[in-house]
Amino acid sequence: MGNFAQDVMPNRIAAVSTAVAVLTAAALLNLFDRAGEQARQGDPYAIQRQIDRLRPVLQELPPSARVGYLSDLDTADTRGLLAFDAARYALAPRLLVPAAGVDPGGRVLGNFSAPRDFSEAGARAGLTLQKDFGNGVVLYRKAAR
Repeated sequence: MGNFAQDVMPNRIAAVSTAVAVLTAAALLNLFDRAGEQARQGDPYAIQRQIDRLRPVLQELPPSARVGYLSDLDTADTRGLLAFDAARYALAPRLLVPAAGVDPGGRVLGNFSAPRDFSEAGARAGLTLQKDFGNGVVLYRKAAR
């Protein structure tokens, strides 16, 4: 048994160590390949486009503002949730909440995916259109009670 442990075990340890090193290298190559593929695809969720669309709004709202959010995209769906989260990211450190969570007189961001009568869309939610930034981005004020 002593010869077996001295002769065979070191060879097995070396073989297992080599196999682990090869598998680790293959996994790293796969990881780098996938990362490169994602980098070539760019911004699949269009986060940068949202940041660019919402940039003009930043000048209208103080950094400590609590801002409501109104959209034609339902946040219960993936597309609507992505638009909401991208807007939250773009407006940070401002706190973005659903329009119902804003006090009367507060500001509400309108973030729309298609052209429409923004004034009418806001009025249905008790909002007054303050400024249209173009490209589906508007700023409302919540009506006082």
